Amino acid sequence: MKKWSVSGATILTSGKIIDKGSILIGNNKIEKISKKELSGSVSIDIDNGILVPGLINSHDHLLGTYFPKVGKGPYENWLPWDNDLKSAPVYQERQQIENRDLYLLGGYRNLVSGVTTVSDHIPHFVGDPFYDILPMKAIKDFALAHSVGSFALAWGDGIEAEYQKALREDIPFITHISEGFDDETVNNIKTIDKLGAVGSHSVFIHGIAFSESDIDLIKERGASVVWCGDSNWFMFRETTNIKMLLDKGVNVCIGTDSPMSGGENLLYEMKFDKELYEEIYGEELPDETIFRMVTENPARAFRLSRNGHIK
Repeated sequence: MKKWSVSGATILTSGKIIDKGSILIGNNKIEKISKKELSGSVSIDIDNGILVPGLINSHDHLLGTYFPKVGKGPYENWLPWDNDLKSAPVYQERQQIENRDLYLLGGYRNLVSGVTTVSDHIPHFVGDPFYDILPMKAIKDFALAHSVGSFALAWGDGIEAEYQKALREDIPFITHISEGFDDETVNNIKTIDKLGAVGSHSVFIHGIAFSESDIDLIKERGASVVWCGDSNWFMFRETTNIKMLLDKGVNVCIGTDSPMSGGENLLYEMKFDKELYEEIYGEELPDETIFRMVTENPARAFRLSRNGHIK
């Protein structure tokens, strides 16, 4: 079996920085990281370079890869934005492009920003035919709902059934939640909790209207939250209470959403979110925290990690 070694670069991990370290790769997995030089049958030297793990984009809609952004907020919830989107000329133009090509555009948009794994939030019958042609990995095993409420799109088999599927198959249950400020949306966590779908398999996207009691429940049950700061700010001029989520120890990830409303790619999103955090709270969000939100935190949220390895 051929083994690869990469030496000479600064290696970034969630726990430490290794200057001029080495990585040994075998069977398409990292076998060892060391300060000492490692040798493989093929050796690559990267002088003064930086090596990071493949990044994970925790929320995207790969079919929505087009520019510019659409809409003029702030909106009360996602639905009036969606109405503006569907009536926009750029949306009509996008409808002329084959889904296969849109998926490839979405894949390369992620790959050029260092993303090797993406969560494409879409019903399986839409995305599954295209995941194997992408230049990076899309998460295939997940249960889902579009959102929580009376005007949610009919994705999946219903929140209760989808969450039970997540438990049976040990896969994530993914949904938009609390994305807005109308009475129904503000109470999304209470609604989904009554349906039995707040737990360690839950991955909640946006959460703009989360209250402190909502966040306490999320932490208590071990659910994860995906922060999409650029999309939130564009659509609502608000974002989730990210400081409270982090201070309470919730497992928080970063996602771009689609460029219809959100970041162009994950590197842009990381920079935007850091600046937004400082603008809101008057303090810096540590780079180490951001790094974990695009690596180990989503690996945990999407149940990708098994015995320290990515599935």
